[in-house]
Amino acid sequence: MVSREELQFRERLLKEKQKKFKDFVLLASASLGLPKPPKVKFWEKGCPHGKTRDEIAHIHPETGVICISKIRLEKMNMDEIEETAAHEVTHMIEHAHDDNFYIKHSDTKLGSWLLSRETDTGKGTRRKTGKKPRKTKNCEYHLCEEKPSKLHKCKFCGKNFCKKHASPKVVSMVHSYIKNNPEWSVFFDKERERKDGHPCFPYTSSKFEEIKSKEKESYEKLFEALDKMRGKEFKFPEFTPLEPTRKTEITIGAKKPFKTIVIICIMALLVYFFFVYNIEILNFFESFFKPSFQCQPSYKKSYELSKGFVAEPEEYCKNSCNINYNVSSYKTEERNDLTICYCDINNCKS
Repeated sequence: MVSREELQFRERLLKEKQKKFKDFVLLASASLGLPKPPKVKFWEKGCPHGKTRDEIAHIHPETGVICISKIRLEKMNMDEIEETAAHEVTHMIEHAHDDNFYIKHSDTKLGSWLLSRETDTGKGTRRKTGKKPRKTKNCEYHLCEEKPSKLHKCKFCGKNFCKKHASPKVVSMVHSYIKNNPEWSVFFDKERERKDGHPCFPYTSSKFEEIKSKEKESYEKLFEALDKMRGKEFKFPEFTPLEPTRKTEITIGAKKPFKTIVIICIMALLVYFFFVYNIEILNFFESFFKPSFQCQPSYKKSYELSKGFVAEPEEYCKNSCNINYNVSSYKTEERNDLTICYCDINNCKS
């Protein structure tokens, strides 16, 4: 059974969360520049006009009312409350969950954080007492520890910075919209790596608008070119060859080919008679074009017989080479009392 003290604690905690939710709605509305922030209505079980009773919250853009369930709010932490408030306020401008919505949602969260920091430190806003914030001589960049003699005002956010941090640069939160564009992705990476300057939200927003406008212009030019081509037959440009000058002009008459053929035949006859009836020239060309390869005999021993065993050893050796090696080239040699027959396998003397 739940005790009375625990119930009271839950009620106080729920009231504190309701107050925080309203504060986050005001900050998100201010970061988006809404003229009038939406109202907040807390329901016990959920809005009766919602799609489902189990949803956390939703907004009615036509009436400017955010409806949120108390049961779901009681179970949420501060980060979830801030995320839900920024999400619902963004729906006042972007109704669908598309790329534009998530870009605007990231801008809303960043703007809310900047406004909450200014409210907590008293920079750029009035306190509840109605007094003006005290002017500071220090650089308003939170990581700067120097005490400059002169401050420079940023033309985008209107804050004062030292000379090192006077130039604005993009904030570290970069959307997926930029990562898909290589050219702008490189630019934003260089901006984030800069050690000088201060992260400026208005400067970042202006750069985003510049990206969108340039991309829109490129698409408009592309669509304009496509509209011109639509419904029209595409024609290749006509090719007009250059006219040759008088020096390079070539005109072939009717008699020139016949003259050329006659001249070629006469030259051929002269060359023929010159080479045929000049023996020295013929011998020179014959020796020049004579193949360098000459047949070299390769003898193989066929048999050995004693002298006087065969009446005609030359004829016998020839027949033996023809039968055994199918060659007609041979030679005989007499050594002591023997007659040796050699057959030329290469058949060079045939």
